[in-house]
Amino acid sequence: MNKNPHAIQPLGVLAPHPRALWNGNGLQSAIGKIPEDLREPIADYLENSPLFLAWMDETSDILGGRFHVLGGSGIYSDGNFYWRGDSADYIRVYGIEIPEHAIDAMMLHDWKPPKLDARDPRYIEIYTMLESYWDTSEVTTYWSQDEN
Repeated sequence: MNKNPHAIQPLGVLAPHPRALWNGNGLQSAIGKIPEDLREPIADYLENSPLFLAWMDETSDILGGRFHVLGGSGIYSDGNFYWRGDSADYIRVYGIEIPEHAIDAMMLHDWKPPKLDARDPRYIEIYTMLESYWDTSEVTTYWSQDEN
């Protein structure tokens, strides 16, 4: 457990844990947990949130091969939670479960994520925290090995 009370939390199984690479563990058991009427607003919120850590890649749906996402392993955040770039598709297609308090926070903000740009001090704070969760050289080494 992270002892930093201001730490940004992973969005359930849709985010890698700090210092770890995402492998989709837990996706299968999380299918169908989001009601149909909430999937689109949640997916839109996730897609329209700021991107903080971007990697050039293409991810594929590991559950059923129903979608591909350019930059799908990139990390987005609203300052409270973080998630992968392909999370919106997992929500739309499969209704993958996310923490109830995350949904409540999205609803409280009328499904509108924060608008931040790279000059905003809050953006820099979130970026710095997320960057500290991973050593980007480890991620680069992982992806370059995957191509061989």
